[in-house]
This record gives sequence, structure tokens and C-alpha cells, in this order.
Amino acid sequence: MFKGILDKYQLNPTNCVFLDDIEDNTIVAEKL
Repeated sequence: MFKGILDKYQLNPTNCVFLDDIEDNTIVAEKL
């Protein structure tokens, strides 16, 4: 979902904040 939003709105992940209560999701987001 995070990657889809980044792509849809042409956002740079280094300029975004990702909040989630599931650790696996945050680990994947860090790799972007």
C-alpha cells in the first residue's frame, strides 16, 4: 500500500513518514 501511494502521487519515500503497528510492514517500508 505504501509503495502504491508513493507511485500514484510521485512521492519520494525519503520525504514521507510511514506509521504502522505491524513491524514487518515498517521493515519493508525502510527498504524503499
